[in-house]
Amino acid sequence: MEAKELAQKFVTTGDRVKFEFTRNATAIMYVKFDSKRNFGKVTTSIEQLKNRSVLTPKEPSGKVYKYLNIWVGNEGFATPENIANAIIGFRVKSSEISENETEGPSVFMYRYSDGKWNALPTREMGKDDQYTYFESRTPGFSPFAIITGKKAIELIENETIDEDQIPELPGIPRQEMPNSLEETEHKDWSKVSRAVKVIVGFMVVLLIWIAVNEKNKR
Repeated sequence: MEAKELAQKFVTTGDRVKFEFTRNATAIMYVKFDSKRNFGKVTTSIEQLKNRSVLTPKEPSGKVYKYLNIWVGNEGFATPENIANAIIGFRVKSSEISENETEGPSVFMYRYSDGKWNALPTREMGKDDQYTYFESRTPGFSPFAIITGKKAIELIENETIDEDQIPELPGIPRQEMPNSLEETEHKDWSKVSRAVKVIVGFMVVLLIWIAVNEKNKR
């Protein structure tokens, strides 16, 4: 292990939680997500590695800038039932980045899960004299690798990314990303409910009219 940094926060339902790593011991600047439940004090751990983790039996494609492990809470914490909209903020030395005039900086992040490396949507956030800053969206926490090389799909804030629109990089299966930054859409049933009430009301009136006509005929 090259470096390690911890951050703790109290996590309650509805919070937009941000774990910031102010020591700048690793390439990770912060981790943030929306909490769906009460968890109390939660610890996030960043481990920056000298080499590939023993948890990842193969290397990702592209030039690896840093290998990392990111762990949030206890095992099983980072699930769609518990959190949403998880974002990792990180930095890369600008001298390590090759730029293309048409595509811009070619930096993104891989996450290792289900026995494979998956490319995460990534966007540039800014730069200073030494570093360029990025954000990646992730469905969970595990081993990661920051890659400099071919540019992955760009992360656009508040944009819903359909799984079929995520390109497959060479040798890398498409990353399964839930819609709307890990939140599923909730259908608005209020209009349906009003329509049902109107139909039921009409049927009641019709039955009363039929009953009155039958009575008059007798």
